[in-house]
Amino acid sequence: MTADRSDTTWGGQPFWGLGHEWDPDRLLTPREKALRATLIGRCEQEMRANAERSDDELRFARRNLELLGGHGLTTSPDFTGYDDLSMFVVDAADVTAAPSLWDALGLHGNQSGAVEVAGAVVPAEKLVGPIGDGAESNDEVVDPWFLTGSSAVWNGIAMGAIDIAKRHTTGKEHRDAGKRVADYPAVQDYVGAALIDTNASRLGVFSVAGALDGATEHNRRVLQPGTTARAEFLRWCWWNQKVDDRSIDNETANLDPAGKRALAEKLLAQADEAERLPHVRKVATA
Repeated sequence: MTADRSDTTWGGQPFWGLGHEWDPDRLLTPREKALRATLIGRCEQEMRANAERSDDELRFARRNLELLGGHGLTTSPDFTGYDDLSMFVVDAADVTAAPSLWDALGLHGNQSGAVEVAGAVVPAEKLVGPIGDGAESNDEVVDPWFLTGSSAVWNGIAMGAIDIAKRHTTGKEHRDAGKRVADYPAVQDYVGAALIDTNASRLGVFSVAGALDGATEHNRRVLQPGTTARAEFLRWCWWNQKVDDRSIDNETANLDPAGKRALAEKLLAQADEAERLPHVRKVATA
């Protein structure tokens, strides 16, 4: 592991995390590198403090969304299912939401939760696409953006964790053995495996994002009703999932026979439920 990362700074000082030999940026354009530098600066100067304050006060980090925005639904009354969904744009003044009531592990800050549109008249011109087109609209617009973006976020979190691991393992020394934590082969194996898996995931997401850009002429293509572009690559957006066999093996090894049987029964029940309620997608390619 390298001792510094002199080509990237944090607060005016060399960054203590991974260098570009392990955090490659060769696929980024000059514009993307400039955007990255701007975001690092924004994070160091304001966004990190905002995030900490939001965690402490259990508040949504709206200011950070506003900073990021500077760079760069409800169902129909006759809704019968998500394969017959219409989507509308609803004015914020007509919507009541209580995101503070949302309680889900790892998702507190995403402002999820129920919304209520009570007594509002939503005019026809607020309809997004044709009536009943919501499933296709979701496949074309919502899922590709959400899945690609959230995958990128989790990849970034993983890289940040590796940065912290590098700082700890290279900075902590076992004086009785005359070695840093990073000098032990087992530690190198774990960190190396994390780097390999994370960078493989990052390259996969980058590839999918490039395919989405190509299919839409960099988001300039105008689609006619009934045609899609991004949806053709939706299976690849969902592909951004990987089973961590090592972690599963480590955890299940600690279970007694009864615990293993209980876990197996739970997984089998979930598999049966998934087979009974398959998610049907209707995709019309362009």
